[in-house]
Amino acid sequence: MTEQYNQINANINPRGARYIASSLDPGGSGPFLLTFDDDIVIADTVSGAPLILTLPLSSEFEGFEITVHAPNGSTADVFIQPLPPGDPPDGTPGGDTIVGPGAVLLNVNGQAIKLAAQFNIDVDVDDPPLPPVLVRRGWYCTGECAGRSPQNCPEIDKIAPTEVTAGTGIQGVIMTGDFDTDIPDTLFAGTLTPAIALTETNLTTTDLDFDIDTDLVEPGVYFIGVYRSDFDCYTFIEFTVQASTAP
Repeated sequence: MTEQYNQINANINPRGARYIASSLDPGGSGPFLLTFDDDIVIADTVSGAPLILTLPLSSEFEGFEITVHAPNGSTADVFIQPLPPGDPPDGTPGGDTIVGPGAVLLNVNGQAIKLAAQFNIDVDVDDPPLPPVLVRRGWYCTGECAGRSPQNCPEIDKIAPTEVTAGTGIQGVIMTGDFDTDIPDTLFAGTLTPAIALTETNLTTTDLDFDIDTDLVEPGVYFIGVYRSDFDCYTFIEFTVQASTAP
């Protein structure tokens, strides 16, 4: 008896591994945009330059997962960030988040993280004619983000101001959250380069104050973090440097 042959579904695009390496050349750190064709991403920083990866828009394929593996994370960091608002590849709105840490950092050899896209909407049952209300949108760690327990990480509630203008000199910024002054928590440049553009000025249990030298940074959307050394744990928040409108 001959067994039935199951035909391959030609409508399903195969997903596979992708290798991305940073380099010391200008722009060699990225950011590099991932797509839903990426199943496993090998993010190699053996060059000594960090690597910045940007996730695709979560609403495109709810439930899809992308795994990022950092074989040389201790040589240089691998940053994983959501698609910033107003910076999509196809003109659709951005503004995703990685729920919890804001962004993810891999800084240990062989470290890996699996992230799942989630985009859910809810309709107001008391007034159905109203447009759907977005209740969850973004990327979620399928386990603990980068293997770290959230309760051991610093918490950032907000940042003020949320943006500054390039070329306006030194500007003061305040992060508000839950910080540890005994460890102590410290400011971390994250995706903003050069790191010397940031200077921490004060830390309390609720506020972390710092200055940013806007003459040193390029316009863009960045993730700035707080580092807790006792647990090797980072938390990030989005921050924007606007282009100058001066002639």
